[in-house]
Amino acid sequence: LDENWEIWLDGGHNENAASALVKQAAQWQEQDGRPLYIIAAMLDHKDPANFIRPLEPFVKKLYVTTLESEPHMLKIQILKDKLPDAQSAASYRAALQDLQNDTPPGRILICGSLYLAGHVLKDIA
Repeated sequence: LDENWEIWLDGGHNENAASALVKQAAQWQEQDGRPLYIIAAMLDHKDPANFIRPLEPFVKKLYVTTLESEPHMLKIQILKDKLPDAQSAASYRAALQDLQNDTPPGRILICGSLYLAGHVLKDIA
């Protein structure tokens, strides 16, 4: 992504983490109003709707994905069933590519799973 994009990474994956992210999203919106895009993946014992719904008023576009290498990740179809407004992406990289190609620059928040955060950090190291 070019310098017009900001990428934020958060391992939060529960309602308390969502509350903290809502506060941050509200601050961002007040600060400069840049569009916020979320890329999320979650483990199969988490509730994606309870995590994402509080953030929805701030989100321009939501992508759900999974990590095929992690057996306890929720499958994309289950995430889509619980979050019907979400776009599906084969990977977080595919979501990043789609955002770069089809949306105005803004902030990207990658969240919902420590596993996902770990994969992102491993990729950029």
